[in-house]
Amino acid sequence: MGCIMGKFKLVFIHIIIIALLFAGCSKEKVEINPEINSREWDMVVGSAEDTVVNVYHNIDGVDGRKWLEQNLSEKIKEATTINLKITYKPKDDIFEKLLNDRNTETSEGIIDLIILKDYGFKEFMEEELLYGDFATKLPNYYRNVNKEFRDVIYSDGMKMNGFGMPFGRNQLMFFYNRDIFDEYPNNFDELLNLISKETGRFTIPSPPNRVGVKFLETLAVTLDGWEIVNEVSSNLEEAKKQLKKTVEYLTYIKPYLWKEGAIFPEDELQLDNLFKEDKVMFSMSLDPDHGTKMMWEDEYPEGADSFILDSGTTGYTSYMMIPFNSLNKSGAMVTINEILSGGVQGSKYNVKTWGDLPVVDVGIMETEEGKLITKNIVKSTTIKQDEILDKRIPAIDKEALNILVDIWFDIMK
Repeated sequence: MGCIMGKFKLVFIHIIIIALLFAGCSKEKVEINPEINSREWDMVVGSAEDTVVNVYHNIDGVDGRKWLEQNLSEKIKEATTINLKITYKPKDDIFEKLLNDRNTETSEGIIDLIILKDYGFKEFMEEELLYGDFATKLPNYYRNVNKEFRDVIYSDGMKMNGFGMPFGRNQLMFFYNRDIFDEYPNNFDELLNLISKETGRFTIPSPPNRVGVKFLETLAVTLDGWEIVNEVSSNLEEAKKQLKKTVEYLTYIKPYLWKEGAIFPEDELQLDNLFKEDKVMFSMSLDPDHGTKMMWEDEYPEGADSFILDSGTTGYTSYMMIPFNSLNKSGAMVTINEILSGGVQGSKYNVKTWGDLPVVDVGIMETEEGKLITKNIVKSTTIKQDEILDKRIPAIDKEALNILVDIWFDIMK
């Protein structure tokens, strides 16, 4: 009897806590889901207590992998009593494992939560390998996530419909030397003028390098429009007609590029070296803190600073998904809900641990929760998170991105 009463008290306490959390949210700022029942969520939380959540991811950066294995595991354990078991696997390996489970009707899977660094959602969704809708069951989705952001709605150009949730972001940034240039270009027209004046002093890492690809995507979406680029034909010649402005731009700047566009840096490191030696005007990175880190290491000139185009830039969004045959869906949901908290997103955003951009919106969060993110010190060479996200262009479908790369090589050959 005492055990039963103890459990009843525990459930009651959970219900009161959830109710208080929701009561603390401003209805003017936060969309509250009327279908969320605190008792139902409490049952999910209770089911997840003292369980293990097997997380498979393909985050290959050193900082990201270290944060997942150390910081995230510690924070989830502290907040939920859940133990995370973190496993790195290439995306294709994760996909093939789940596809085999689907084909062999394996109902008891070994993966509870997937974190993909960029593309893959569409592939998993089309093969019916995911569990959902889980997003609308998460309190922090309604408290902290801006549901108008396109990368909250779409992944790989496809609506997620609650089967996926953003985990983190990065975004294309530019770096210049203010000791040489008084002003940086605010848009692609100004960049075009500067490239033509400073002949041989502009280049990008050669696609399929991720930074080079994101430059092309930013250019195409800005000039020809997101919808047109996202639905571009898979036929190269037809695509070139559809993306006429992009083709004209790239064709025009080719003779003004470094080495006249005959060769390109292989990656950001080579581009950084050219920038450091003042052979090119700008360097680029998907890491908003890249300039700060390079300054710390004395790898950039003293006058180095970062900028972002007023028309915006694109980047990659990493996503969380729950497999269709996860044995611990409750644990996965509670983990995702906690990842969407200010504490976890703030830890991920901290340049000393990782520097990955948050997916929550401080503008709609409760003040104290938001401070867990805004307390992170932003150096003079780093643009603030809200400014970056205000100028964020959502990613397009991966197949459309591949066509952009084909167009690039066709023009630069």
